[in-house]
Amino acid sequence: MNTKKLFLLLYVFFISLTLIISVQGAEASNEYNVKINGQPVQFTMAPLIDNGNLLLPLREIYEIFGFDVQWDAVNRRASCIKAGKKVLISVGSKTAQINDEILTLSAPSLIISGRIYVASEAICQGLNVNVNLKEEEKTVYFTSENGASVSVSGENNFLVAGNNVIVSVVRRYNKGNYKDEIEAADNLLENYNYWGSIKSYEQILKNISSEKNPEEYAHTMNNMANAYLSLSCLINKDENALKAISIFEEVLANIKDEKYSSYIAGAYKGIGRPILFMQMLGIWKSIPPRPWLQWMKP
Repeated sequence: MNTKKLFLLLYVFFISLTLIISVQGAEASNEYNVKINGQPVQFTMAPLIDNGNLLLPLREIYEIFGFDVQWDAVNRRASCIKAGKKVLISVGSKTAQINDEILTLSAPSLIISGRIYVASEAICQGLNVNVNLKEEEKTVYFTSENGASVSVSGENNFLVAGNNVIVSVVRRYNKGNYKDEIEAADNLLENYNYWGSIKSYEQILKNISSEKNPEEYAHTMNNMANAYLSLSCLINKDENALKAISIFEEVLANIKDEKYSSYIAGAYKGIGRPILFMQMLGIWKSIPPRPWLQWMKP
């Protein structure tokens, strides 16, 4: 091969590489970060801009707010249901139905990478939240009626805190047959992807039990409860706090061996934290009667 042909091939290669990098950069820059009540939260599917319209991942957002989301493949329609509220989203349509009301959207709902994306109006009206895009920060802000400050940090442990109260100091898990799966779920929790971590913990729990895998079970359950507790600082405070309490209670009911005393202690401490949050937020009375509550009542 002569020098001229070699130079031409190298030139074509570098031009192609530049185009690939440019396209990837454009795709990446089209995605936006998320903050809920000022707190960074990672989504598996990021918000994006399509033809000048802000589009948001339907399932992940509605599920993180406590809705049950179902997909009707025949009619290509998603239904989001919670406590008497029903939101219907049809792919390709510029309208959404919220109970009996028809809402006009700024853009049709689309399927992108296998997930439904909707215009911001479907989120604002369906969830009663404010959605604001700050283009200069590449960030979408969701604001609900109750806000909080939650952060995560650490090395061998990681700290989860909210409302200036420590939620949990979690020791990293690095042993057993499910080490990789648990570590991946813990990383989601550590990096603010609370709903993603909950879904990962639920998947792990399908393959383990308190009898056969007591340590993996206790760690997974405690951290799933911590994820719900972190969410309670941001949205659905009483609902998520009560979910955290019920999960910690399951740990205490199923783990008795003193060999796992650190997990038992973690569950007891975990129960106390949502109680403290509920006292601070004025929703103590929403907790159903439990025997262990008698000594904790204010």
